[in-house]
Amino acid sequence: MIYDVELGRADFTKVAEDVSNGLQAEDLRLSPREQYTVYAVAHGSFKTPSTFNFFFDKKLAELLSEATRLGLAVHRTWAVEELKAVIMEHRESLKEKAKATDLGIDFPTGTTKGNLMRLIRDSINTPDQELMKIGKFRGFQFVEIPESYCEWAVRELTVSRNPDPEL
Repeated sequence: MIYDVELGRADFTKVAEDVSNGLQAEDLRLSPREQYTVYAVAHGSFKTPSTFNFFFDKKLAELLSEATRLGLAVHRTWAVEELKAVIMEHRESLKEKAKATDLGIDFPTGTTKGNLMRLIRDSINTPDQELMKIGKFRGFQFVEIPESYCEWAVRELTVSRNPDPEL
């Protein structure tokens, strides 16, 4: 097919007539469908399977077997979310136990993650990081308490005959 720009139309009869004027006719045979399919598949992007969240893709039976393998006490009627929470808590506590062991902290076998974190924090803390247990600044570290409050507490201890034992 030749498109005639002057006339604005395509002409099918001139294809074989005159190729000597510098224009070359191009053979446009369509390829079979299989070649297009192979091309599309061959050059398509391949997505590698992600191992990031493979834990959350497990079914109830797989989670039960994982909990049994870890030695966790779970019931067969628990929901998938409950089993995931128990297994994840166990994995997190293993990290804390390793850290506590590295620091030389003794802890009982049934220690929860929260207690382990508190034991680690208490062993690392310096005296100025202790928590205030009474008064206006209860729950603050000693280093965070204003100096004027500390001076008042020292005066209260010296002046009062019956000071608070926590003070």
